[in-house]
Amino acid sequence: MPVELPDLHDAILRTVDIDWESGCARCRFDVWSGRPTAGPAAEMRAVTIKLIGLKEATVPRAQPWGPSIYVNAGRLAIGAGVAELVLEMQSGDEIVLCATTAEVTTQHRPNHL
Repeated sequence: MPVELPDLHDAILRTVDIDWESGCARCRFDVWSGRPTAGPAAEMRAVTIKLIGLKEATVPRAQPWGPSIYVNAGRLAIGAGVAELVLEMQSGDEIVLCATTAEVTTQHRPNHL
């Protein structure tokens, strides 16, 4: 079954957690569908990307473009026992997590405008 990654542009990256014992990593985001300024037309979703069988993690926080908690772009490539998540942050950092597979879950969250 293909794993579909939502549009992460302007999503808030809340956490990057690595469970060393299980070999899993989780990235948690708040993602808007629509613009937050659209009021009730905008909907916030909590998105979790779980990488299973973690092989490598690069999580810099050098912030060459300045501090930011927002994602500029996200890409999840899965194939032949390899899953690679690349998050380009609006801080200029590039987070890369490589594993054997990945799962994406989404939950609706009440708007907090």
